[in-house]
Amino acid sequence: MLVSSSGVDALQVVVGSRQSPHPKYFVGEGKAQEIAETVQHVGADVVIFNHTLSAAQERNLEQRFKCRVLDRTGLILDIFAQRARTHEGKLQVELAQLRHLSTDSCVAGPP
Repeated sequence: MLVSSSGVDALQVVVGSRQSPHPKYFVGEGKAQEIAETVQHVGADVVIFNHTLSAAQERNLEQRFKCRVLDRTGLILDIFAQRARTHEGKLQVELAQLRHLSTDSCVAGPP
């Protein structure tokens, strides 16, 4: 539902199960390769994960897939950005997006 709310057409759904997230890709090496091949085959512009990815995982996946990668939170923030109408609303969404992007580099907030 989130994908269709964002105005994106889902071209393919890839499902996997794993006991624990892979530190580099969240998914395993084999699944990352499968997704990369699917992205190339269907000509996808974006890959969306229904989980939270670290900034490093997102970056590694984008390099591997050669397209934009979004996690669930990033997708929700994109939907809010599309629907924000007021100047204040747009600023609040932008601030939330920047905070989301910086979560890996800023583990602790101010004292």
